[in-house]
Amino acid sequence: MNSNNTIKIYANSNLSNLGLGDYLRIISFLPNLNYKKIIWFSDEKLFPLVKKVDFISEIHNINKINEKSTIKKNDLIFNLYQEGENSNNIFYLQNFFNKNKNIKENTFDLYKQLSTYFKVKNYKIFSNKNTHQKKNIDIFFNWSAPKKWKIKELPKRKWIQLQNKIGKKYKKIIWQDPDDNLDQYTQKIARSKIVISIVGLGNHISTLFNIPTIILSGPTYFNEAIKHNNVHVIFPRNPCDNKICNLNVGLKHCGRMEHINIKDIIKCLNNNNDKI
Repeated sequence: MNSNNTIKIYANSNLSNLGLGDYLRIISFLPNLNYKKIIWFSDEKLFPLVKKVDFISEIHNINKINEKSTIKKNDLIFNLYQEGENSNNIFYLQNFFNKNKNIKENTFDLYKQLSTYFKVKNYKIFSNKNTHQKKNIDIFFNWSAPKKWKIKELPKRKWIQLQNKIGKKYKKIIWQDPDDNLDQYTQKIARSKIVISIVGLGNHISTLFNIPTIILSGPTYFNEAIKHNNVHVIFPRNPCDNKICNLNVGLKHCGRMEHINIKDIIKCLNNNNDKI
């Protein structure tokens, strides 16, 4: 128990290859370490995201402080962007990463790596305690990925098919608008009763707010996904005689998003209608 001590996180969006969702994954793990406070230091680009987390005690601009001057004897330091030597109280995330792998491969089992390193036997995934928000959106379609990760997208025609089939039951279906800023994007998710999402920032935000989520996973995945409450994962069906698709790494399902069956999504909605 470290109830009298503080975790301090140092991050920099300009110098890190982590995605925004990876920051939320790391933050949601930290309360497992039982520290009294979690304090965040980063450039201001990450503030809109970090401010959504109600178990972070303080947020500071890393460009306006001297890092060494903020470190106290009993603090645990999480450094997410620099390289260095791990010690009893300083942890450099880059030490976990294989430079020959891309970021998705390096962070696939991030929770397992963190729990092993910090000797957490049965980790939990922490979410906001205050999740009371007016829900005036029935379903949010989190369908769009950044340009370099278009391989993660379910074809748009399938989203249209899905809306046509469930539109009578779910009257207000809102699509992710790629032009929204982070606050607008987060607010739409927070106001939703259900989120259907490709793997990415959207599903990490929805689970932070304890919103029932259906995750559509093909070429990318994160192994703590099924540990979330009210989360269901749908993988593409495999039309290739059970051969493993070369699009995914270390997974036992097809990686092609076009092979996700709309019927599987609808069945998930119907089977869990009392929960989601």
